[in-house]
Amino acid sequence: MTYNEIIKDNYFIVETNSSLDPDFSERNKFYVDFLSSHLIDNSVNLFTVDVQDYSLGFELDTEKRTVSVKNRKCLYNYSYLVSKNNIYELIINEDFLLGLQFIFIGAESEFKRDELSIIDSYKIGRSPDLNSGCKIWFCQNDGYSLYYYNGSI
Repeated sequence: MTYNEIIKDNYFIVETNSSLDPDFSERNKFYVDFLSSHLIDNSVNLFTVDVQDYSLGFELDTEKRTVSVKNRKCLYNYSYLVSKNNIYELIINEDFLLGLQFIFIGAESEFKRDELSIIDSYKIGRSPDLNSGCKIWFCQNDGYSLYYYNGSI
């Protein structure tokens, strides 16, 4: 597997090429290894767009709240402590890899400034314009690009 790093003003993108990784095992390992250095032993919040009954967020033992944003059912999970034992489950799940789950470190009140941009970006098929200052990780909807806002490599 190969990857490219694209650095922008307040975020960077890691684009993976999985043409030689048909089962995505190398991509999954890369994502888990990369995100482990940022997330393990940290308490994170999750925001899932178009949440389904089988979404990971409903299974997590956290405080949670469903909200409707522009007629889209969304789920917040609060204070999920990431560990070596649960990071794979958090990263390699359908919601995250399809760009529907956002992992963020910061207050919900701060993140709410990005909520509408996230929802609007799905309507026009582009990356959201995130300005809250929270550290935010998510995938593009094809799972090949990993975004990291407001942090450093």
